[in-house]
Amino acid sequence: MNHFLHKQVVWFFSGYQFKIQTNWFKKLLYLMLIFKSVNWLWSFDLYFGDTAVVFNRPLTLTTVKDLAFYLYTGQPACKALLFIAGLLVLSFVMLIFKKPYFVADFAIWFLLVNLNNKIYSTLTGGDYLLNQFCLFNCFLRITFLAEQKWFSDLKIFLHNLSVTALIVQVCLLYFLSGLAKCNDAAWLSGEALINLTFIHHFNLNDANPLPPTWNGFFAFLNYLIIFYQISFPLLVWFKKIKKLFILIGLMMHLYIALVMGLFEFGLIMILPYIYFWPFKKAIS
Repeated sequence: MNHFLHKQVVWFFSGYQFKIQTNWFKKLLYLMLIFKSVNWLWSFDLYFGDTAVVFNRPLTLTTVKDLAFYLYTGQPACKALLFIAGLLVLSFVMLIFKKPYFVADFAIWFLLVNLNNKIYSTLTGGDYLLNQFCLFNCFLRITFLAEQKWFSDLKIFLHNLSVTALIVQVCLLYFLSGLAKCNDAAWLSGEALINLTFIHHFNLNDANPLPPTWNGFFAFLNYLIIFYQISFPLLVWFKKIKKLFILIGLMMHLYIALVMGLFEFGLIMILPYIYFWPFKKAIS
């Protein structure tokens, strides 16, 4: 047991792990943030204007952690515009530069959290997950030079710890989501996806519900999703089925993004899949 634990501890200091995955993850994360920023600017009055659909109650900042709600405290719309512009510019700059800068990534996280807290009632679970991704991103590296200094060891440790935390969070998210579905009558009866076909908002071009002959197929997908989510933390590591297993998840989230209309949620959920895809080569 001591030997096993020793190997796990050494893993965090033995070098940067998941190099290729991290390189792609950071690029895709910045692209996602650029997309969100442009979307917010396009619909600025709806979310942040004086007649926005989101109500913010008065709030007094008393502790450092309350700074995450700075925009929520009734700040003028021009400050929200500055936050969005800052998020857009920083994300674009970090996408271009190959060297990670902690201060810039931390600022991106701070700006995003404030903007999301400002429009909290319009968020999906994916937005809260994106907050966490940006926090972990502060410690992820895309340059992997090893130096004989204690600071280098600290950067390696924080990188590997952040990668591990990101992977564990995604596994827990799927597992707990699957358990929640097991406590829902519609999912247990196999009718959850069938019921979605009756909701025009979650279908392309307000499509009419599918005929009853499709009920069996949707019931199968219903239970497949439950099985997929509960078994994800285990089956995603089996090499023989890894790619197929990941592709099932990608198709599920693409359906959510392109058919159900939850575009940002679907894309955000696809982001961490880069850490589960098997890459053969490592970045030198």
